[in-house]
Amino acid sequence: MSSKQSTVSAAAAGVAARAVTQISALAVTLVAARFLGPADFGLFAIASVATTYLRTLLYCGPYEHLLKTDKPETYSSEALIATLGLAVVVTVINVTLFSFSQAIFGSAAIAVLVWQLAPSNAISAVTAWQEAHVLRQSRIGAYYGIMLASELLAGGAAIAMLFYGFGIEALVAQIYIRALVTLAGYTALRSAKLSTSLSFSNVRVVAIWSTPRYGEVSLAFFAQYGADILLGAFLSPAAAGTYRAASRICSAVSDLVMQPLRVVALTQFSKRAARSADVGELVPPVSKLVGLTGWMALAAFAGVAGTLTPTLLGQEWRESGVIAPLLCLVAAMNAQSSVFTAALVASNLQRRTLALRLIATALLIGGVCILAPWGPLMAAAAVAFASLLSMLLLGRAAITAFPDHKRRIVGASMTNAGLGGIAGVTAFGALWLAQQNDLSPAFQLSAAISAAFASFCVCAALLARPILRALTRD
Repeated sequence: MSSKQSTVSAAAAGVAARAVTQISALAVTLVAARFLGPADFGLFAIASVATTYLRTLLYCGPYEHLLKTDKPETYSSEALIATLGLAVVVTVINVTLFSFSQAIFGSAAIAVLVWQLAPSNAISAVTAWQEAHVLRQSRIGAYYGIMLASELLAGGAAIAMLFYGFGIEALVAQIYIRALVTLAGYTALRSAKLSTSLSFSNVRVVAIWSTPRYGEVSLAFFAQYGADILLGAFLSPAAAGTYRAASRICSAVSDLVMQPLRVVALTQFSKRAARSADVGELVPPVSKLVGLTGWMALAAFAGVAGTLTPTLLGQEWRESGVIAPLLCLVAAMNAQSSVFTAALVASNLQRRTLALRLIATALLIGGVCILAPWGPLMAAAAVAFASLLSMLLLGRAAITAFPDHKRRIVGASMTNAGLGGIAGVTAFGALWLAQQNDLSPAFQLSAAISAAFASFCVCAALLARPILRALTRD
């Protein structure tokens, strides 16, 4: 199979699998919102931050090192040791910090949930190490097949348990089922191989290489989830639940296309870096692909969020619909930042990304601390401003690192802004016209989604072929 066919097939398989898994995840969110309400949903949102933080760290550092190294037989066992060590350290820190949840959030239930989720971290650590080997071997179909099975089984079990009255425990079970099914699937593939001989000096090499990435990813994580914690501390778990529900729906829209694109981008950037090819050449086409898919989808959702969110979740979640458009903007900017970050990391410039994240996160912490007492909407505004600054700083770093592609990188960013504007205006305009004709909410949303999809088809017809041609050029 040619490079172009392989890339297109991987992206198509990813989008198809992600569509199903995101529908499953969204279904769990909708059912949980109906059965739990903002307060209980907020308790789990705060507790799950600990687990989500570690999961995020597991997919950088040694994971990325394994993807890009040209000597996996030298660093495989060492990467596994570093990954397991990280899981133990972060789990101990999380359990210790959240033991004070009664004093910080007014609820001891959060500490109990963190304890319940802690053992799943070891499973996820081994799974992340195995996944890196699967992607190194370009077994994309198997990767998405396992993802699909784990999400559907875990989501189905969680929904059934919610209907049978298990409450928050259903969401805990979902995390374990997903982790165990994924572990079983990757183990069955037998892709992961240990090093030919174990070297603790190489463990140190992997750890040193990974340290800046841990710092940078930690800062990016706080930029995404810090508002949950601060809203829970300053206001209540219910406020955190309102914010997290809006964020979760935006993530469902974003991840539908962004997660497959991130996998393809990271793999392609790493392959180029491994053979000392020009990594910067891929930044513009990957950025435009993000704009054509992720930015247009998020902008369209932002245009209808005020109507769609309370329709899906119920009127008690109306405030989530007000927050959602801002969080769509945050997701779009973070998607663009992830392209810049992947290219810089593949070029061994992870220390530069860490420094830039420090600046953006310092601003976010200050902004959220100041604005969170005024409610979730103000906290979302602070997060949006910090995400904008982070995207601009990382974009500047990418231009500095790849000066030969400066004009194309800037042009791709401007194209993305235009694509997002087209989808957002089209969706909102169609929604407004439907509302003026007193159509039912279902018809209003159908009109908006149809109009946005039509705008996407026109833009894709104009841009898809040149984007893919540039993306797969050798």
